[in-house]
Amino acid sequence: MLVHEVISTVLMMAKSTDTVRSAMMKIMNRHSGTVPVFEGDNRLIEMVMLRNLFPGSNVNAHGGMTMRIVLSTLLMMVLVLTTVSVRAEPQDVTVTAVMKSSTTISGQKIEYPKTDKAEMASVLVEIQPGKENGRHMHAVPTYVHVLEGTMTVEFEDGTRQTFKAGTGFLEVVNTVHRAKNLGDVPLKLLVVFVGEEGKPNLIRPEQHQTSNMTK
Repeated sequence: MLVHEVISTVLMMAKSTDTVRSAMMKIMNRHSGTVPVFEGDNRLIEMVMLRNLFPGSNVNAHGGMTMRIVLSTLLMMVLVLTTVSVRAEPQDVTVTAVMKSSTTISGQKIEYPKTDKAEMASVLVEIQPGKENGRHMHAVPTYVHVLEGTMTVEFEDGTRQTFKAGTGFLEVVNTVHRAKNLGDVPLKLLVVFVGEEGKPNLIRPEQHQTSNMTK
């Protein structure tokens, strides 16, 4: 096989796995004879380069190289090309798991609203350092994703849970709590509600008491 054919085949092989398979079969089915190379032929340079890479092999200006050397060279070049290709071309899409759970942060089982008027809503919340969003509760499943800063969830008994940027969790349901920013930078949250049309996703305790009194 001519050396320039080897190089051409390697470049072709780098394009796809199917091409690699077919090209290798093509090479293996050829005989290991030689093809003359004459002065002035560009292939002469390629022959000399390979002779320098493989001292002692029968690569010369008027001959060829054994099939064993051809295959060894080809496989080595494919390995190098493949490695460089993988390192140079980053993946276009990266998927990172953030949260998967069937319970809230207090251990409550998630229950979707039993309604034919289901509604999802999302809001962005920003809490300044040293501030909080006040006492409240959610009657529906609520997902919170911390975009920036550190969120501290404080319950009525004084217990707390802390969540850093990049984490997500399911809020407690029908349980009074508050979100605090005890850090030095603004706290930014993405909050997603799985609720029902016409019903509030966030309830203040005072509103809840007033609602019960009017029933």
